Amino acid sequence: MTIETQHPTASERFFWDNFGYLVLDSFLPADLVERLLEVSERVIAKRRAQKEQGLSHTGMTHINGDSTRIFYILDDDPLFLEMMTYPPLMPYIT
Repeated sequence: MTIETQHPTASERFFWDNFGYLVLDSFLPADLVERLLEVSERVIAKRRAQKEQGLSHTGMTHINGDSTRIFYILDDDPLFLEMMTYPPLMPYIT
């Protein structure tokens, strides 16, 4: 017998309503996390190089020593755009 859990659960909704964010441990499968890390590292390296060379690029990049913050990432790799419609996430968005 399979028990389906509707998401967000009552406790998840309560947390969201009271704190404005939600942490979903182990929400993404390990292989997807690995792909996201690989893509993020590649995009960060490219953005850092562009910024350091003074080249214009889509998005916004902030570099502070070894720390890099990237904004407006959807054009950097198709995986980022795919995450916008990641099926397990949709119940939380709607």
